[in-house]
Amino acid sequence: YIGVSSTVPEENFFIAMVSELTIGGIIGVLSDFVPGLDGLVIPGKLAESGIYPFDRDYKTKCAGALPGYQNSTMLNKECYAFFSFSPVKEQRLTFRSGDVVIPAGVALQGRLNFLGWEIAIDLAVSKTRF
Repeated sequence: YIGVSSTVPEENFFIAMVSELTIGGIIGVLSDFVPGLDGLVIPGKLAESGIYPFDRDYKTKCAGALPGYQNSTMLNKECYAFFSFSPVKEQRLTFRSGDVVIPAGVALQGRLNFLGWEIAIDLAVSKTRF
């Protein structure tokens, strides 16, 4: 989601969320469009390399109701790796299934897996907190 205002800069924000993005998943999608990739065999650890939510148990915790319905996990930031930026103030996006809160400043949460090695980060930085 993105909000841009040239007249009210306090309303500007950006948030990107991804539930899981792996090399194997990308190759799987590309194989539908690029000839020769459909038979490509990728070693397990390389195929699983990618970006994941911070919580290792996200598949269990985030198997909620369908998107758009009450108690849906669709808008639960814990179910995603995400990056957000709101330079001036906290932003709140309201949907039928709940709210997404974008904190003031920069926030980054997720895990990066590369060949089985992981780096996890849960970071929020603003003018008033770190």
